[in-house]
Amino acid sequence: MKYHPIADYFPLLHGEEFDGLVESIRKQGQLEPIILHSDGRIIDGRNRWRACKKIGIDPITKTWDGEGDVSQIIIARNINRRHLNESQRALVAARFATARQGARTDLTSARCGRGYSLTNVEAAKAFGVGKTLVKYAKKILKNGVPELIERIESGDLSVSLCFKICGFDAKQQQIILAKSVEDISDLLNGCKSSEGSNHAQYSPSGVGNKPTNEIVIPSEMSEKDEKLILNVANRIVKERRRTQRNVYVEMLASNEQKIPKGKYHTILCDPPWDNVQHHNTLYPVVGADYPKMSHRELLEYREKIDALAFDDCFMFLWCTIGTLPRAMEILESWGFRYIFQMVWNKIGPNGNPTGFLPTGFPRYTHELVLVGKRGSLHFADTRDFNTSITAPRAEHSRKPIEFYKLIDRVCPKPIIDLFSRQDWMKAGLDIESHGLEVGKFSNAL
Repeated sequence: MKYHPIADYFPLLHGEEFDGLVESIRKQGQLEPIILHSDGRIIDGRNRWRACKKIGIDPITKTWDGEGDVSQIIIARNINRRHLNESQRALVAARFATARQGARTDLTSARCGRGYSLTNVEAAKAFGVGKTLVKYAKKILKNGVPELIERIESGDLSVSLCFKICGFDAKQQQIILAKSVEDISDLLNGCKSSEGSNHAQYSPSGVGNKPTNEIVIPSEMSEKDEKLILNVANRIVKERRRTQRNVYVEMLASNEQKIPKGKYHTILCDPPWDNVQHHNTLYPVVGADYPKMSHRELLEYREKIDALAFDDCFMFLWCTIGTLPRAMEILESWGFRYIFQMVWNKIGPNGNPTGFLPTGFPRYTHELVLVGKRGSLHFADTRDFNTSITAPRAEHSRKPIEFYKLIDRVCPKPIIDLFSRQDWMKAGLDIESHGLEVGKFSNAL
């Protein structure tokens, strides 16, 4: 069954969204018919068609009566039903704005098919996005490799980020897209490309004594170029760390991060690790925007932990693969006996594992939580208490609410979350949040 080309302007469902549709139709049946054009192509219901085929049932169809504008019907049905993010809407808008004005014709990109044209302003208004974002998306459709466009359609990358990527030639785009989402963001936040050309030029201006805030990727990614980029990026990392350190000292001076007066039976802690690059990665992590604490400072945090913890207390300490050895030392130095660990398996929008990819090592698709104990204490509920959680990855340092819901259910109260960046009380959980950046993340999860 072929799809109407205008319907193809909208991205198909993938991953958990599509699996959810399949399961819904499997249990409840197909509740809404698939709308067909008179020539037999699907106007609306491509995902329902795919789901029915996957289940192995005959889809219910209905032929369009010919009333109205087919493009407006497709827009209305998809916008009203689909939960497209801003970048996905901008990409669809750009497809409508790419055809010759006022004509039904072949479009510039083969991915756009044929359809009715809108101006940039009309497209932006129709899909609720800014004109600039539509302009960026049109540039991506023109210069981006197919994989780049697919990353926007899947919700994996934003238009703003992909606009930077499409400034490079096809080979460079492939090199960048081979990195994880976090690595791509970290690299391009310090990257400048030539908007007026199909590729970026570069000069070693940041290699001298003066740090630079720009990384410009060369047209040919030789080993020498990669080492040079890494050198410049590392200088930027060091400069940012110095700035963050000064900010942290000022914040502590003005607000000594007063520890609550109460005592707690459960303490959650996501330390602001001063991460070191423990593997040789081409592009280092530079996206952390919060003040760090050194290993010594975290060890000396014992006094504050003692002021918070009952004699009987659980500790849940977040760490990464790289910080695991230090986390074990800190847990012991804080007076907690290690009992087990938990794992957060990270998944992307398509439902596949995602994470940091060091050069020459496997992709790091999980984070750890070390669980320690003081005294004699028991969990309130161990039913469905699993040590592994699979949940979507969000912003850097943001942890999944699924973990905190579990803690709220199984752990003895009261509970406090240290170095928190989210107000868990506002999220409906009985967990106190404490830190300099509480409220950093929205409660809309």
